[in-house]
Amino acid sequence: IAWEPVWGNHAERKRFDPAWREWILEQYASIENAERDWGYALPREDGAITNPTDEQILNDGEWRRMVAAYRRFLEDHTNRAYWRVVKFIRALDSRHLIGVRTGWGGNGSPWADWRMPFDLLAGAPFLDFISPEGYSLTENWQNFRAGGFITAYARWAGNGKPVFWAEFGATIYPNTTAERIAYQRDVYEWMYRMIEESRADGSAGWWFPGGYRTTEDSDYGIIHPDGTLRPAAQVAQRWTNRLAQIPLKTDDREVHVITFDRDLHPRGFSQVWARHRDEYLKAMETGKRVELRTAGTGTDSENVPLVAVGDTPCNGNNPPKYLNAQILQVEAIDGNGKAVEVEPDQPTPPNTVRLRVTVMNTGEATWVAPGKRRVELATSWGERKAVQQPVARYATTVFEIPFAGAHSPSMRLQLVTEDGKVIPFGEGRVLK
Repeated sequence: IAWEPVWGNHAERKRFDPAWREWILEQYASIENAERDWGYALPREDGAITNPTDEQILNDGEWRRMVAAYRRFLEDHTNRAYWRVVKFIRALDSRHLIGVRTGWGGNGSPWADWRMPFDLLAGAPFLDFISPEGYSLTENWQNFRAGGFITAYARWAGNGKPVFWAEFGATIYPNTTAERIAYQRDVYEWMYRMIEESRADGSAGWWFPGGYRTTEDSDYGIIHPDGTLRPAAQVAQRWTNRLAQIPLKTDDREVHVITFDRDLHPRGFSQVWARHRDEYLKAMETGKRVELRTAGTGTDSENVPLVAVGDTPCNGNNPPKYLNAQILQVEAIDGNGKAVEVEPDQPTPPNTVRLRVTVMNTGEATWVAPGKRRVELATSWGERKAVQQPVARYATTVFEIPFAGAHSPSMRLQLVTEDGKVIPFGEGRVLK
């Protein structure tokens, strides 16, 4: 449903500035709270709040926490947009798998960071498989082998969903020499070795037909224009059955865990990969398999570290790093039990007696049944309903709450937890 999406440079991202401002108010309650939490003032142009500058995206500095929040905003924005698309598609077609080629420039390519490619986490809750691209992998086997870290990151982002390498390859134009054709062959060989070692679930080389491609000044094809096979195609033939026989569930290699933190550098995934590349390669060289984790992986609402995006303490006026939620659907139910969906821009019917609210857990920590840090759907009119069963990452739950007599100009729904104070998290929904 998207192909190599990017947010663009600062000027291109300005069209999202109003949504950025609204997200800040939703997650921090005020601009002042946000700036206090970050220890840094928001950029402004002509008096209006704007997005981080290109310098702030590419370089570490005192703005790091602000950029971490901006990246969280972009991912929340993507999740909400992808949900609308997927919901519409599923209403027409329940059969086909839905994915996105999330890899402009090749995942982890530092040269591409200036345009802010989408992170593999963006939209992952609503995709059936996660699709990196291999153009950041070049030159030799060690560099391709390090690409297995990207497979592991995609697996983490998708919460175990299949990882399909949607593109990789090498052009033989303009240097159409025997050496370049041999290098293209090596790229396919190294890629398939990495897929096998990292237990990715599939791939598609870019691309099949050979010959000069005018729009790109390239020739990535693995079939000569006369229909004969280039060496890269012969490699693909040879690997087909071998890759098909990789066990889908069993992998008895010793596990090496790499714990990472995406908020340590404003630049995004390229710096996560750079920070852990050597550790990953060392694990591969000793025959281990790698799993990626954050400090929130495997936790639940009772024991999750209560830190906010940017690694500041949660204070009730900043978004928790490992707790997040998206409201998928709000249904108004009348006294006869008839339910009607209420879109964000539609008024709630006046005869509504209760609401049915479907919520997805888009954070890492599982929501568990009531305890010291119970997770509840809270309303501005005083109703609260706690989760009754565990809600794992990317799982959904349904709340039903009384609504009769609740009409006011400021009706609001939001997930909350408590730890000596109320800590809101995730998407808030304002009702009319």
